[in-house]
Amino acid sequence: KEEKESMLKYLIIIENETKRCGDIVKGLLDFSRKDQLEFKVHHLHHILQETFTLLDHQMKISNITFSTDLNAKKDSIRCNDNQIKQACIAILMNASEAISGSGEIIMRTSNPDKDNIRLEIIDNGAGISQHDQQHVFEPFFSGKEKTSGIGLGLAIVHGIITSHEGRVELKSDLGNGTSIIIILPLAPKKA
Repeated sequence: KEEKESMLKYLIIIENETKRCGDIVKGLLDFSRKDQLEFKVHHLHHILQETFTLLDHQMKISNITFSTDLNAKKDSIRCNDNQIKQACIAILMNASEAISGSGEIIMRTSNPDKDNIRLEIIDNGAGISQHDQQHVFEPFFSGKEKTSGIGLGLAIVHGIITSHEGRVELKSDLGNGTSIIIILPLAPKKA
């Protein structure tokens, strides 16, 4: 019985990952056709919890402590939820790849003012050199010597967040980890 439950859990993860791959391909196509995106009001915390659930098992396997600190009082944003999830996954995958051995990743939210929500994804990985920081949002750039990706992750993140009228910032010290900060406008209240 335990083995069946374990297998079912992994099948669900495989199904979710397969769907995510499809969503990424769809997202790439949507990214090239921005005018066709459907934006609705969503709670960012719900999107982050879904992302957390999707990646939590993988983080545990990688010996990474993965936690959330969702303190924003207001989190309703007008967005394409799949794109926001895709952006978060790309950042989290980069963060996990930057950690060798055990490490920590935190997703934190706050409201810096009455009009915005701030999402900060913090890791204690290798960090990014000053030189590389200038290029991380450029397509096909990778600061990793042996990379399994093609360097589109943070370029796509930047494009997605910009298309949502937000901005992305990076703070990093070589050897001391990285913090990716996303500022998104809150959805206007209905009159």
